[in-house]
Formats: sequence, C-alpha cells, structure tokens
Amino acid sequence: MDKTKQKCHGPFSLLGIFTHTSDSLSLSLSRDKTRRKHAKRRDSKHGHETSLSNLSRSKHSTHSSTISCAIGLWLYSTFDNVDGKQARRTGTSSPLGELFDHGCDALNCCIGSVNQAACMAMGHSWYSAFLLLLTTLPFFLSTWEEYHTGVLYLGYVNGPTEGLILACAVMLISGFKGPLFWRSLVVEVFGTSFGIIPDDWMLLDLMVAGMTILMVVGHFPPW
Repeated sequence: MDKTKQKCHGPFSLLGIFTHTSDSLSLSLSRDKTRRKHAKRRDSKHGHETSLSNLSRSKHSTHSSTISCAIGLWLYSTFDNVDGKQARRTGTSSPLGELFDHGCDALNCCIGSVNQAACMAMGHSWYSAFLLLLTTLPFFLSTWEEYHTGVLYLGYVNGPTEGLILACAVMLISGFKGPLFWRSLVVEVFGTSFGIIPDDWMLLDLMVAGMTILMVVGHFPPW
C-alpha cells in the first residue's frame, strides 16, 4: 500500500510533476505579489507628487511622437493620391493595382485609428473602439457599394481627404498641447458650453460627436 502510494506520487509520475509545478507556480506568484506590495509601499510617499508632476508635464510639453504621426499620416495621404495618377499616366493601372491600393488603405484604417487614439489619450476605452469603427465602417460601406455599382463614392466630407486632414490637425495639437489636452472640459477651454454641449463633456466627447455627425451626413449621396 505504501509502495503504491509512493509510486503514484513519485517525482516522475504525472501527478508528481503536476503537484511540483503547481507548488512552484504558487510560490512564484506569492513572491511576486509580496514584491509588488513592498514596491507599492515604498513608492507611496512620493507617488502622488510624481503623478501630478508627470500629469502637468505631459499635458503641456511637446510630444515628438505625435508630431511624427501627423507627418507620417500626411505623407501617406499624399502618396495614396499620387500613385493612382502615376499609374494612369504611365498606363500601368489595373484591377490588381486597385485591389492592392485599397487593401493597403483598409489596413491603414486600423493602424491610423490606433495612432489617433494614442495621440488623444483614449486608452483602453469605448472611445478607442468607437474611433476604430468610425474609420473602418465608412471604408467598408464605400467599397461594398463600389462592388455593386462600379463607382467608388466617398461623399462631400470623406475620410481619405477631410478625415485625414482632421486627424493630422488633432495629432499636431496633441504634439504641442499634450495628449491629455483632450481630457479638458469644453467649458474650461472655450469658457462656455454654447448652450447645447453638456457641462461635463470633454474635448474628447466633442471630437467623437463631431466625427460621427460628419460620417453620417457627409456620406449621403448627392440628390
């Protein structure tokens, strides 16, 4: 009986390996939790002051990364408009080239929205998810319409032109004011709510609402 128990719980049995691994993992997690607790207590004295200092510094300092995002997005917009003209000028345009161009545009919709969300300090929130929807949904609907009609209609206010200009402007503002600038209240920035904007709205809320209105109204087909 003892031999059987020793055999089942030996170091080379599956149960023994599982038990040893589980104990090691529990011990490692316990040590990591203790280490984090000590680090939190050690930094609690200066944490609040450091957080406020970093908040003030990041709110008004120049962020070169957001400015570089604006420059890169503007170059993308320029090259995206030039390549089609160059292909038609040289007689090398083809359905495969259009597919490759639109495929790159679709991929950049996701990348560009993530960059803009980071430049506006949206973080892991519904703002970021909604911004991703605002950039990808119009492109999907326009491409779907082109599949059935043979015409790519973008509307009077569209993403490839006005949308990219607006995104570049937002990134430049974040570069000089800081990403947390968009967390400021509308009343504090403009001094008034214009009678229609809620008092607790941030610039971020105003920007998302404006982009939604432009997407819905700007994509209406001409009458």
